[in-house]
Amino acid sequence: MELKFTPKIILRLLALAWIIFSIIYISWGAWDNYKNVQLSGAYEQGYNQGRGDTIRQLVLEAEKCQAFSVFIDEKEIELIKTDCVGATQ
Repeated sequence: MELKFTPKIILRLLALAWIIFSIIYISWGAWDNYKNVQLSGAYEQGYNQGRGDTIRQLVLEAEKCQAFSVFIDEKEIELIKTDCVGATQ
């Protein structure tokens, strides 16, 4: 069976290619939007939860009225609640 490329067949192939391209393009845009909006929101929510947990832990440690260390990278400092400074001396 020989396939003849008549103008009608060529037009249909071009229309089919355009539809496939459009579906891929729209899907790619929807995924990019989902990735930027939804997933970054989840990361931000996780970051805020971690920050809240850290502050909560600092408050709990400070309530013990004992000095405790906090550090970032190579820097370390000792913290104590100011209300406890006079009580420990």
